[in-house]
Amino acid sequence: MISVTKSTHEFSLEELREKLKERGLPFSGTKSELTTRLNEVDPSGEWMRSREVREEESESEIEHMRRLSEREKALAERELDLARQQIELLREMQRLSVRDQEREIVQRVPPVSISAIAELLSNFDGSVNTFETWERRITELKNTYKLSDDMVKLLIAIERQCIRMVAFQTRICFYAFG
Repeated sequence: MISVTKSTHEFSLEELREKLKERGLPFSGTKSELTTRLNEVDPSGEWMRSREVREEESESEIEHMRRLSEREKALAERELDLARQQIELLREMQRLSVRDQEREIVQRVPPVSISAIAELLSNFDGSVNTFETWERRITELKNTYKLSDDMVKLLIAIERQCIRMVAFQTRICFYAFG
């Protein structure tokens, strides 16, 4: 840094008062009285150079601090963008994980034939007392095997067809052995 010496008349009254305050001297009076007081304390005139160097130092410090704060701000913005990207990535990974889990669940359930499930269904003879039990059993089978409504309708149709076939076979047996 270059030290520039100011002459006494280049200092403002406020600058002279500041110099006196720094040294703990009385700072009231005219400009010439303040200059005389400073010259008595520092006859080498160092007080005229030191202020200029301090101003340069403070200006470079201010510039340095400004650059640092700009860098910190840019770094904080980059970190924020990175954090946002990571959050979005985690959300996407979670969505994919949920989808994979759903696929796994679907794949874990072994396919069961409707006719095999129909065999688990008890016969419904049409009486009021057996209807509630039969309906509950259909609901249990639907929930256990995760059947759609269409599959349940098919299950009921198969069960009804089995009843008709049994009735038909019974009639044949009745007529044959009659």
